[in-house]
Amino acid sequence: MIRKYHLFLALIFCASITFAQGFYPYQANKDQFTFKINSSLPEFTFSFFLSDTSGNRMGSSRIQIRRSDNDRTIQTVTTDVRVVYFQIKDMNFDGFLDLLLAEGPQGTGGASYDVWLYNSKSGTFQYDPQFAELTEPTPDSSTRMITSFYRGGKDFRSEKTFQIQNGQLIPIRLEEHQYDNSIRKFIRTRTEYHGAEGASVRVDTVNENN
Repeated sequence: MIRKYHLFLALIFCASITFAQGFYPYQANKDQFTFKINSSLPEFTFSFFLSDTSGNRMGSSRIQIRRSDNDRTIQTVTTDVRVVYFQIKDMNFDGFLDLLLAEGPQGTGGASYDVWLYNSKSGTFQYDPQFAELTEPTPDSSTRMITSFYRGGKDFRSEKTFQIQNGQLIPIRLEEHQYDNSIRKFIRTRTEYHGAEGASVRVDTVNENN
């Protein structure tokens, strides 16, 4: 089996090593991964147990997490997600990489993830259900915003942008492109959210290839 993993564009944060990395344990034929989640911490080793009781590599997954300065397991993450792909990204801009677990192949619409945020106080990863509805969540350290990307075939796509305020995902804007065959153009709908004041919507057309 071809050994393969993907290293994404490095994201550099203040005084910490915060690389965005993505891995396919199945394709890599590798169930153990070691990396730093922050320059102030030792390396973390993530061991993936992806087989069910019959030995098939399917079903729920268990991830055993250890630190290089401690031979003991510090946490075991158990999830119903059949982890085919995972990433480590700083999703809440605290300088620590977080664990994103994806189920199944990534289709054209984009993958959704179970997101486990690293808690520097407890030294463990904690599941955050807020991210469950996002597809391809991408953090931008320069704006401190997270964008969720979705593509519904060739005729529809959307980008929804969030900020994190007091640990909560707050929607900032939504842009949707829907192809209108009658005019052979995309209808672009832009929604700007204004908290308690509601939202403003602007609709126009754009010339794009569908």
